[in-house]
Amino acid sequence: MSQIPLDDFGSFHNTPSKIKAREAMLRGERKNNCRSCHRYEDKGIRDQRWNYSFDWIARLKLKNIADLTSIKKPVYYEIRPTNKCNAMCRMCKPDLSHLIEKESKSINNKEFIELAPKKTFELGSSFDSVDVDTVKRLYVAGGEPTVMTSVYTFMEKCVTKKRTNFTFNINTNCVSIKPKFYNLCKQFPNLCISTSVDGVGKVNEYIRWNTVDEKQKQNIHLFHQQGNKVHITSVVSIYNVATLGDTMEMFDREFDYAPIQLQWAGFKGNILDPYNHPDRALVLKSLKKAKETKCYWHNESGTTNLVNNLYDFYRDEKNLKTFDRVKLRNFFVYNDTLDNSRGSRLVDYIPDLEKCRKYI
Repeated sequence: MSQIPLDDFGSFHNTPSKIKAREAMLRGERKNNCRSCHRYEDKGIRDQRWNYSFDWIARLKLKNIADLTSIKKPVYYEIRPTNKCNAMCRMCKPDLSHLIEKESKSINNKEFIELAPKKTFELGSSFDSVDVDTVKRLYVAGGEPTVMTSVYTFMEKCVTKKRTNFTFNINTNCVSIKPKFYNLCKQFPNLCISTSVDGVGKVNEYIRWNTVDEKQKQNIHLFHQQGNKVHITSVVSIYNVATLGDTMEMFDREFDYAPIQLQWAGFKGNILDPYNHPDRALVLKSLKKAKETKCYWHNESGTTNLVNNLYDFYRDEKNLKTFDRVKLRNFFVYNDTLDNSRGSRLVDYIPDLEKCRKYI
């Protein structure tokens, strides 16, 4: 995506590629950019795009499609300034973490190279595009925003101009937060911190590599204590679907003040597929536990629906012995290569998943 000149939104909106995409969507044709949403919906799970659409209809007071023509400047921006990051999450990609990009270039394993995502970071957006005077909602991700100088510079600019009351969402891993960042966040009354927690203790530390579980919890609590909203995402994959019940019980204990959003891990070849764990009984036991938690009952429909869909899949007798053995093998090839690179062992963090190696 190219930069959007602040005075040329109409030209950007009507580029040949944008017109072609809109026409295809009106014909009901599926676009590759929408495949993650379609994957949810094909399983009967209502994706977040439904919630976001209704939110914007209300926020902009839209009565019909024609009302959209009155919007002359962007009101929502998604900014990813760089892929600079301080973590190496196992479902992440080179274009979203410079550490993973560096690691991938150092690995010569041919099978890994075929399995791993290859796309590297390309600048598609920067804070130069944001009109501070008209923005209604801003989402900032990376990489990791808390280690990017441009994020601090932009927030300081907003404070100076006294334009801090827009809806502001920052996606941070909460691995390491500087006092300066906390102090800046205090000055944005509608700021929400989005962070990802994928398990309890070692499970979370293994998946979200470079994370110290207790330190991450402390950082999340500090944002809440100083008055910022907190939103927690948990990415469900083959790594943690068999411990999802424990994770959701932990959410009840630790983060009863935060909405919880479950997401299905997307990855090249779908090798992290949470529907491909071969120990069906272990997963079903975990999902039964998940269905008894408060955060299962008191969160957005997407979270409840994903748990229900997984539960129905794993309790269906025809799925008891049906799993993709090739996909499972590819997962172990991919993960073993990461372990060799990082000096870690799956058995030390998620021993029940290590036992599933016998199925390949």
